[in-house]
Amino acid sequence: MGMSFSVRLIAKGDAHVSEQRRDAPSEATLRAELEAAGARVLRIVVDRSQRAAEASIVRRIGKFDVGWWCRELATLLGAGMTAVEAIETVQLQAGGGARAQVQGSLLRALHEGKALSRAMQESGYFPAVLVASVTASDEPLYRTAVGKSSDITAGCGPR
Repeated sequence: MGMSFSVRLIAKGDAHVSEQRRDAPSEATLRAELEAAGARVLRIVVDRSQRAAEASIVRRIGKFDVGWWCRELATLLGAGMTAVEAIETVQLQAGGGARAQVQGSLLRALHEGKALSRAMQESGYFPAVLVASVTASDEPLYRTAVGKSSDITAGCGPR
């Protein structure tokens, strides 16, 4: 789904503080869901196991430059390519190594009909904040003929 959080809250109609482990695309989404259900949210933190997984991703990224990938994708999307076309174009430049591996896994997942955010998450090479940004863009991304939008690069930082 997204990220795993530890939540401390007081449920509607309950006078006791409880702690729960919940999954959600983002902290803001989780907070909104809980508050809509009438809970008083006291604290939300990323689960420790999630932090460990993110640290593992950072170690594996090593030779895959996520910033470079985002800039390349933004340029190609800005030129009017779809997300699939842009990743296929970047794949042609990849040669071998981490770039080819990551982009190959993204393309396989996209050709299987998965959303780009899901493909990025499953690859294990992208930070959760970037995946969450792309998740927020998936809906408009696919409404615009699979990606004639640069929204998916919003989490990549300054261009």
